[in-house]
Amino acid sequence: SWTLQQRIQGNGGEFGLALALDGDTAVVCASRENSFTGAARVFVRSGATWTAQAVLTASDGYGGHFFGSSVTIDGDLVVVGARSSDISATDDGACYVYARSGSAWSEEDRLVASNASASAAFGSSVALHGDTLVVGAPGALAPSAT
Repeated sequence: SWTLQQRIQGNGGEFGLALALDGDTAVVCASRENSFTGAARVFVRSGATWTAQAVLTASDGYGGHFFGSSVTIDGDLVVVGARSSDISATDDGACYVYARSGSAWSEEDRLVASNASASAAFGSSVALHGDTLVVGAPGALAPSAT
């Protein structure tokens, strides 16, 4: 049977919209936190207790960015999607890669589509396994058939 271990709460809108778990580390996103800039909160478990370890934000975040619209974790790497980032076009999207060293997290990279287009929403979904990352961009233009 399942029992509630602990209730985890955040400070922002849509806390829990996206979440990921790997072992004793959970990442919970709130894409509307800080005027829609967004944040991802990292929690670690020791026994039956979950404690906050870090708050991840995009170094270039801004209101309407929707950082935290998706998240994935594998070991000491976390990738957070920001589907509404305006990198080279309106809402083309981006993903941010974070690495953990001990209990400290740092932003390692910002990933964008090589063929970015307006409303592509790159980063709407993300999946990470080992050294392979898959990123969804539901608004991207499909290649033309020849």
